[in-house]
Amino acid sequence: MDSHTAGETRTFTGDTLAVALERLIRSLLASVATGSTTGDAFLLGFTVEAPDISSAILEAIEQISALATEYVADVTDCEVSGIQETDEGHRIWGTIECMPSANDACRRSGGQVGELTVEQIMPQIWRITVLSAGPETS
Repeated sequence: MDSHTAGETRTFTGDTLAVALERLIRSLLASVATGSTTGDAFLLGFTVEAPDISSAILEAIEQISALATEYVADVTDCEVSGIQETDEGHRIWGTIECMPSANDACRRSGGQVGELTVEQIMPQIWRITVLSAGPETS
């Protein structure tokens, strides 16, 4: 699992914003299915809306983490199906692939997102830069 330290800057790029976001989510929340999982893989959907794209991405990360906790599951993959500008801001939706966790305490993000910036650096290249606020404590 990735370890994240306070103040660590990480960058995720893609030819679309959805691809860059999938890479970010996989890095922060996805785990490799191991012997600690039980049962078959299953899919969960997520949808978030927020006033700006950075807030929408943070909301998506929080919602995915909450879904994994609620379903006592480890996230193994993610697909961002769409990102849309709305009258109120931005909407993001997609699915996560999960495996039931053998542990009562679900795997959570290895670190908290402190700051996040989104930019289109070329016509077909998007970059999401994340500043980690450090490991989550229980």
